[in-house]
Amino acid sequence: MKPQEVIKRATDMNIWENAVWVNHTELMFFVPIWRNGSTEFMHLAERFGYTLEKNLNLKNYTGYAFVRTPERRIVGQLWRAKENQGFSFDYCIECLQRKSVKDPHLRTQTEFVDKYDIQYFLNLDCLQHTGIIHIDSIIDYMLKLKTNRRSHIENDAYTQITEQLTGKSKQVVEQFYKDDYQLCLPTVGIVGLGKIGNVLKNLLINKHGIQTKGYDIRKDSDSADSVAQSDIIWICVDTPTSGWGDNINEQPEDYSTVNLENALDQFAQPGKIIVIGCTISPGTTRRLNEKYKCTLIYMPFLISQGNVLNGIQESDCWFVGGDCPYQLEILIRKISNSPINFGTWEEAELGKALYNSWIIQKINFANWASDLASGIGNCNAGKVMNWLKSSNKLITSPAYMTPGWGDGGPCHPRDNLMMSWLNTQLSIAYDPAWNNHMVRIMQAKYMAQRAISTELPVIILGKSYKPGVNDTTGSYSMLVASIIRDMGGEVYFEDYTEPGDYCYILAHNEWYGHTPSEKSEIINVW
Repeated sequence: MKPQEVIKRATDMNIWENAVWVNHTELMFFVPIWRNGSTEFMHLAERFGYTLEKNLNLKNYTGYAFVRTPERRIVGQLWRAKENQGFSFDYCIECLQRKSVKDPHLRTQTEFVDKYDIQYFLNLDCLQHTGIIHIDSIIDYMLKLKTNRRSHIENDAYTQITEQLTGKSKQVVEQFYKDDYQLCLPTVGIVGLGKIGNVLKNLLINKHGIQTKGYDIRKDSDSADSVAQSDIIWICVDTPTSGWGDNINEQPEDYSTVNLENALDQFAQPGKIIVIGCTISPGTTRRLNEKYKCTLIYMPFLISQGNVLNGIQESDCWFVGGDCPYQLEILIRKISNSPINFGTWEEAELGKALYNSWIIQKINFANWASDLASGIGNCNAGKVMNWLKSSNKLITSPAYMTPGWGDGGPCHPRDNLMMSWLNTQLSIAYDPAWNNHMVRIMQAKYMAQRAISTELPVIILGKSYKPGVNDTTGSYSMLVASIIRDMGGEVYFEDYTEPGDYCYILAHNEWYGHTPSEKSEIINVW
């Protein structure tokens, strides 16, 4: 049936029964999961060469299906069944309970696709590119159509309908959800059933009903073949070093990826989604990606080993490195309500390492406070730290957590040096304050060296210790400038306006009216 005819007969339920959208040129077909789920597409079908047909041999065709996350889908179904068909709410619930009604508004998604060989499910609530330009063109176009109107209607409907869901009706709808989730959620295989992998497996199976297999060479487990057949394979193996910091003689080294690569050798297949949950150093996933022909995602666990289950469900957040497939995003949002941060492999790898390093810094700082208080006397370190914790505008806030220009001002460098002096007076064998001071100096030397290496005169745009003030006391800019001069370089500030080629350092992330020449170079630390 041609698209124009379908549009004319769209309200006729008979035309949709066992019908699919077919493109014989591209050897593709779409399963219209429910009538309204295809309403927008039927206006695109002619443009992309699709017709609605029945009783076809689709053996050599690539199959797609439009789906929706169950909660949002059923809201739309109940809404349209009531509004468009005039069905009562009780009748809708009875239809869901019987699971035999022919009305597409009141049938599970799985009923529509079980009879077809579907390779791709396109979730209308979580659409992402499939990698096929033809499909992407359709989806991109569909995304722009009536999205706001649809969301508004369904949000309004959700409030009305959920208010009516009580008792037996709620149980029926929950079972309907459960049936539908099996379509939206991928099957999962977990490699490595240690402290994290085993908890993750039990969580997916017992709480969320997700088909999950686990494999471990050291334990009784499911077969490797059953794990290999999963849609998503989550690798949770050890990446050890020579030691764990248990003694003073241990030296720094990279994580061993032997176990990880052994797992990839066994389970990495073309087109397979592999999630690496192990701790690895930045750059590892990219190196592995060059070897293994699959979709590699780096997604570490930000958890406390003492409470893995809570750490997975109530994680601070998730770091996802790589091009995250929508199946994985659906899975994450299913098991956790925590924020998801998407980025490159390296960003997620660095994020995990910095997450743990920051915790170490906080613990060390608090224990330093204890040693200082003990030496000073008449001082309760726990009390003082509670005072600091209550300073939620600066100390325990996101303030000062953005990369940029170095610290400066009348207080910070000076007070830090005083703390180093105090540390010496109390005969404390270690000195975090002096370490901080040396880090500040070395960062300034690194910046100066970067500028000197350009072999250009340097203009530091921002002389004061921070933007918006005219005070140069303790200014980081003055420190960097003095180091550049010590290295034999020329250095000026924003008030220098002589035309020429320069190395510009954006100390305040402002240009102060300067326009760099084509041969100028720019150092931006922001």
